[in-house]
Amino acid sequence: MGLLDTMTPRRAQTFLLLLSLPALLEGCSGLHLGRTLTHGENDWVMFGRTGLHSSTIPTRIDTPLTPAWEYDLAAGTANGAPLVMDSLVLVGTMRGELHAVRLIDGKRTGWVSLGEAIHGTPATDGSTIFVPLAHSKESVVALDLASGRYRWQQSCGDAETSLLLQESNLFGGTMEGSLFCLDPASGAVRWLFTLPDNTKRKGIRSSPMAWRSLVVFGADDGDLYALDSATGKVRWQYRGNAPIVAPPVADSTVLIVGTTGGTVLAVDPPTGTLRWQKNVGAPVYGHALLTPTLAVVTTTAGMITGLSAVTGDLQWTTDAGGPILAGPSGAGDILFVGTLHRELLALSLRDGAILWKGTTEGRIKTSPVISGGMVIVTTDDRSMIAFRGATPR
Repeated sequence: MGLLDTMTPRRAQTFLLLLSLPALLEGCSGLHLGRTLTHGENDWVMFGRTGLHSSTIPTRIDTPLTPAWEYDLAAGTANGAPLVMDSLVLVGTMRGELHAVRLIDGKRTGWVSLGEAIHGTPATDGSTIFVPLAHSKESVVALDLASGRYRWQQSCGDAETSLLLQESNLFGGTMEGSLFCLDPASGAVRWLFTLPDNTKRKGIRSSPMAWRSLVVFGADDGDLYALDSATGKVRWQYRGNAPIVAPPVADSTVLIVGTTGGTVLAVDPPTGTLRWQKNVGAPVYGHALLTPTLAVVTTTAGMITGLSAVTGDLQWTTDAGGPILAGPSGAGDILFVGTLHRELLALSLRDGAILWKGTTEGRIKTSPVISGGMVIVTTDDRSMIAFRGATPR
C-alpha cells in the first residue's frame, strides 16, 4: 500500500499540490533582476552594439570555437539579436517572451511574456529595457529591470525594426511606414515621421541608425532617409533602386547600406551624396560590417563580399554555402556570420578565408553577438547557443 492510499482524498489532493508547487513556481514568468545593470565597454545594449551599428569588439576571438551552453527559448526568433549587459543575455522571441540568462553558463534568471511577437532587438540603458512588439496596440513597452514592472506602454504601430536608444531619444520604425521618436522616461511621442506619398502602405523594416544629429533608415519605397533627430524633419533623402530592408551602418566618413536589388550604396553621411555603388548580385538583407578600409556585406545567395570602403572595388569574396539574412559581427580581425544552412562561420577579415565552421540544429537568421570570449547566436528552432573561443596560445 502506497502513501497516498493511506490518506483521505482531501489530504491526498493537498499533498499532490505541495509536490507540484516547485514546478509551478518554475513555470511562472517574471523578469525582476533586483538591480540596475552596469554598462561595460564591450556590452551590446542595442542592435549592432552601438548607434552606428558597428557590430564589433576590439578583442579577437580565436578559433576553433567550442559549444559553451545552449538555452531553450521555447520559440523561434526573427531578426532580433540578443543584448548582453553586465554578464546577462537578454533576448526576445516570436512568442512574445523576453528571456534573461547568465552569460557564463546560460542559466535562466527570469522571463516575461509580453503577449505579441518580438521581431526586432530591444534596447536597454541598464535600468529599463525597451521592447518593440509586432501586431500589438501597445507596440513599444518599457520594463523596469529591477522590479519587472511596466514603466510605460506606447501605441506606435506594428513595430518590426530594432530600437535605437540615442541621446535621450528612443527611435523605431513601423510596418505602416512611420518612424517614431519617444521619450525613454515617459514613452511620450516626441515626433512621428510618415513616408511621403505612402498610398500603398510601404513599411519601414530597416532598423534606424544614429549619425551625430541625424537618424538614418531605409524604407520599402526604396529611399534612404536622414531625419533631424530632434525634430523629425528630413535633412536629406537618397532615392535607391529597390526596397531597403538592411540597417545602415556608418563611421565618421561614410555610410553604407545594401538593397534588396543587390546594390550596395555608399553615401556621404551629412549630405546623402552618393560616393559609390556596387552590385553584389543578390539581395542584401543584413547590415554591413564597416572598417576604415573595408565594407563587408552578405547576400541571400550566400556570398560574403569585402569591398573597399573608399571606392567600392572588390577586395575578396567568399561562398558561405547557404543563404544569409543577417549581417556579420567582428572580433578583432575575425568575422562571424550565421547562415540558413545551419552554420556559424569564422572568417579572416583580411582576405575572407574561412577559418572555422560550426553547425546548429536550426537556421541562423540573426547577427552573432560577441561578449565575454563567446559568440552567441539564436536559431529558428527555439535555441540560443553560445560558442566559446579557443584559449590564445
